Amino acid sequence: MVILLGLAAHAEEMAEAAAREPVRSSESAEAYRGLVDRYEKVRAEAMARRPAAGPAGVLALLGPEPAGAVDVMENLPEGETLFRVFATPEGWVAFRISADAFEVSRVPDDEGLRSLVEGLPGPFYLAYEDPAVF
Repeated sequence: MVILLGLAAHAEEMAEAAAREPVRSSESAEAYRGLVDRYEKVRAEAMARRPAAGPAGVLALLGPEPAGAVDVMENLPEGETLFRVFATPEGWVAFRISADAFEVSRVPDDEGLRSLVEGLPGPFYLAYEDPAVF
């Protein structure tokens, strides 16, 4: 826990240094990226050591906690839908999750993906690693 807090504080210092000193910004930015990578690795190791059935505890405050489809279904308001999409060499795989349903679709292209969400009765959320693609 203390190591994670120290890494986070040091990464913040490097980010500030990069913003303050344009001449050394690439050096500071590289140090920042290294600290963030180390932080993520240390946290992942700590998460792997905790009991799988138990809550993350204080680690949940220091990074994202994985969520499963059931977690989404239990917390998604009635009438709303979450699409979790993955790009594949053959197109897209889309998981459609609502409060009472779970479906998987494969579509060959962006137009196919768009057709999945058009005409939905309520609001929807789209989860993808790079939302700027859309």
